[in-house]
Amino acid sequence: MASLHEQTTQTTYTDGLEEFAFPVGQIEWHFPDGKIEVLYPDSTKKVIHSNGTADIFFSDGVRVHEDIDGTRCVTDCRNAFTY
Repeated sequence: MASLHEQTTQTTYTDGLEEFAFPVGQIEWHFPDGKIEVLYPDSTKKVIHSNGTADIFFSDGVRVHEDIDGTRCVTDCRNAFTY
């Protein structure tokens, strides 16, 4: 049986973008500026910005923004709160 590493596809584009496709359905894009985007099989998308902040977008409309100090702001279609 092949390992996940052996089944992972990596594509490098001429502009420096790297794409990783995992057998579990996860896809990652690594941009030359340091930003990383991850698309999960359940349609959740995580964006890790080059400054260390992150945004997670869930398929139900919920968005989580995380600052580098760990502060999180959760937003949904009704309201926003910080914890």
